[in-house]
Amino acid sequence: MNGKLLLLLFLCPLALAGPLDPLAHGLGDVFRATPGPGWAIEDGILSPARSEDSGFVVSTARYTDVEITLEFHPEAGTNSGVFARCQQTEDINPVQCYEFNIWDAHPNQQFRTGAIVTLAPPVVIVDTEDKWNTMRVRVEGPRLRVWINDSLTNDIENDKLTDGFIALQYGGASGMVRFRNIRINELP
Repeated sequence: MNGKLLLLLFLCPLALAGPLDPLAHGLGDVFRATPGPGWAIEDGILSPARSEDSGFVVSTARYTDVEITLEFHPEAGTNSGVFARCQQTEDINPVQCYEFNIWDAHPNQQFRTGAIVTLAPPVVIVDTEDKWNTMRVRVEGPRLRVWINDSLTNDIENDKLTDGFIALQYGGASGMVRFRNIRINELP
């Protein structure tokens, strides 16, 4: 799949029958849900079922150098994120993955939206709550970059992880998040 662009438009309505069921209409080739809340696609928007439990959709393939672009809509207080180079699909966390955070109200503002959790605070503050926003994550060799609404919020180097899975997070009781127009572009 080197150099391949995966464009996920979520055009077909769908509801997951259970948290481990694959996403249908071609999405099961790209993502699957982990235990936790179910996920649904309606009007092109991927949303978790509102729940106290957190959960993820995780890619079915591992990626090395990749650019991920998407739109996200977090409620006030939402804890979410985009994870790259995850080492396992069962244990998604910022130690086993690179986490590009979506959480404006994080109690430690060094880890707010635009941060690379545990590695670097955002260099620019971008407020994202209660509206649609864009995120672009580029992971290329040891270089990690993230843009929120076209503002570069991080550009660092870290060679801890060389490849892995991609995951989108729902933080459970901390608020709802929705995703749309997800694109995964493998870099040559």
